[in-house]
Amino acid sequence: MSISVGNITSVVALGAQSTVPLAAPAGITVGDLLVIVQAGSASSATATVTSTGGTWNPISAATDTNQIAKIWAWYKIATSGDIGTAVTIGTGIYRYWTAGFYDIIGSSTSSPTATVADSNVYSPPVAPAITTTSPGSLLIWSGGCNGAASTGWSSGTAGFSQSGMVSNYILNQSGTISGPTATGGGSTNWAAQTLAIAPPGTTFYPASLIMAGF
Repeated sequence: MSISVGNITSVVALGAQSTVPLAAPAGITVGDLLVIVQAGSASSATATVTSTGGTWNPISAATDTNQIAKIWAWYKIATSGDIGTAVTIGTGIYRYWTAGFYDIIGSSTSSPTATVADSNVYSPPVAPAITTTSPGSLLIWSGGCNGAASTGWSSGTAGFSQSGMVSNYILNQSGTISGPTATGGGSTNWAAQTLAIAPPGTTFYPASLIMAGF
């Protein structure tokens, strides 16, 4: 069985909202790997994910809070409580908070690994490269800007695009994969992440961090 991506939902908060509901994708099945990516733009921002369906686990290597634009990710293995259950995204009461919810089918249940990159020089976001040792891996590229700027990535399948954040994915990857560049505009401040998700039955692999464009 190979990895596939099910449905994806997303949400954006453009006002001073302390929390934002993010709907669960339709079609979640018990045992699926669920992933949430979130970006925000504020100097003292923090981020949370809560749900009555159970605890979400932060992917620490996917966190980049070095700049005003920041990015995070979480994962959990789906239970019956996740089916049709919205999660609550903590927004830190700032503008331009965006999140996306991926339902991933047929993957390893290990934590995704990740690399991150950021910049405070005007440019389009560049997703960082990542190295995998598991053929058939899934990569998810996500980037957040300080304000609405980029509208997509130069490669991969579109996941979602919201004000301040874009996310694409690509299947059946192995080796060292360079990340794409965002399209539609740049920003004086951005953060980007690459998540790698292993195929079923695979012991998860280490990742190497390659910063691009600095």
